[in-house]
Amino acid sequence: QGILQRMLGDMCEEAAKLRSEGSEVRLSIQMLKVYNESIRDLLVDKKKWDSNSIKTRVLPTGVTIVGASERIVEHVDDCLKTLAEGQKRLTVAATKMNPTSSRGHMVFKLTIDKSGGIDMHKLHAEIYFADLAGHENIKTTAVEGQRLEELKNINRSLMYLQRAMSDMAKQT
Repeated sequence: QGILQRMLGDMCEEAAKLRSEGSEVRLSIQMLKVYNESIRDLLVDKKKWDSNSIKTRVLPTGVTIVGASERIVEHVDDCLKTLAEGQKRLTVAATKMNPTSSRGHMVFKLTIDKSGGIDMHKLHAEIYFADLAGHENIKTTAVEGQRLEELKNINRSLMYLQRAMSDMAKQT
């Protein structure tokens, strides 16, 4: 099992414990794909992607994703089933270097809302996992056409991510 699957198991186990102590706990999942400069909802059928507009908004309270679907989950099996469903909608293609090369990035979000219980505290937490496509070299992958456009977008987005992370490090 990977780190995401193990984390989901731990979170569901903790949620069950809190529920047994009288807390109300809500777990929800969102799964998005960043592909060729667009954001797609991996929990929605591909046929509906063109009519499904997803936007991100940066607010003082955090990043809000508008238009993405959300799945309520109770148990780890629900989480793993949802994860598998979303992964089936990822775009992969063969290159000279990798027969199952990911052609975009995947973002997985788990939201936890807790209220009541022994401590009567309210909690809202968001956990993000990003599965990034790797940097690619035009010569070694020998891609052209659509795959070349994907490569350019993958490399561009990784460059912007590197710059953002570098800027954040300088601010601390």
